[in-house]
Amino acid sequence: PAVPARRRGSGSTRAPRDARDRQALLEARLANPDVSAKEVADGLTTLKEHVETTGVVGDVPALQATIERVEAGLATKRAHEAEHRAAARAEATAAREAIVVEAEQIAGQPVASTQWKTSGERMRTLLDEWKQHQRSGAKLDKATESALWQRFSHARNSFDKARRAWFADLESSRAEARATKEALMERGRASLRRGLGACG
Repeated sequence: PAVPARRRGSGSTRAPRDARDRQALLEARLANPDVSAKEVADGLTTLKEHVETTGVVGDVPALQATIERVEAGLATKRAHEAEHRAAARAEATAAREAIVVEAEQIAGQPVASTQWKTSGERMRTLLDEWKQHQRSGAKLDKATESALWQRFSHARNSFDKARRAWFADLESSRAEARATKEALMERGRASLRRGLGACG
């Protein structure tokens, strides 16, 4: 939209300077990579509102050109931010996928050769890493995060189930061995008692 002009009057010197300052600040913020597109857009809206409210004296075409430059630059800045978010999301997805794959590998180990203590500690570390990514990493889309979490949760549950079953079998085997040993000892004691009885 065209910038409305205002007739010269009191304060005419201050008004152009104020408008120029606003333009310079806005263009500087546009050029600053640390300033978001939203902040620039808010500044542009403020400048337009200022112009519409107070009118403009001085170089109206220059102000209009500034607004058009900022609008064009804002579109580019938004596109760059979208690309950055997409790249960050892809990186975060790959990191979560790596966590899930390692968890699945741990869960898929042969039971007989699994180092349960070491593997259990690694599973806990992977869970901590997942939580850290949730807190500080790029946000994943809901469907992707849900699918990865389901795989991770399944791997952890499978590992825990296998570990409990292994230790239950181990305890059962130990109890059976103790019972067998006790039975053998009891038979030995019985034989000894019989032998002593015969001697008497």
